[in-house]
Amino acid sequence: MKKVVLLLLLVLGGSLAFGQEDPIPQNIYGVWRSEEGEFLRIQHGNIFERRDLDGRIMAAGKFKFVNGEMHIERYDKKDEYNLVFFINYTTMVISKPRSKQAWLWHKLEY
Repeated sequence: MKKVVLLLLLVLGGSLAFGQEDPIPQNIYGVWRSEEGEFLRIQHGNIFERRDLDGRIMAAGKFKFVNGEMHIERYDKKDEYNLVFFINYTTMVISKPRSKQAWLWHKLEY
């Protein structure tokens, strides 16, 4: 009987782990400025907008974290992709889509 209960717990626990999103780091929310002078606003609800110095929207959409990567679904044009990222308290690095380059972001709002 113990083996049956243990087996059921393992199967149930394993099925709960699959398909779940990674937790969102809370320090990601706010306004960030890139080295190129772009601004990135990340809001609760997991939506973002990236703007240039003139305020024009360069990208907008929603995101979630899956398997350690940032999954992006854009609203401004039909596109989605995964990005590698690193975040600490005031600095964030995000790979650029379909590129070997990355953005370096500095947090403006805490």
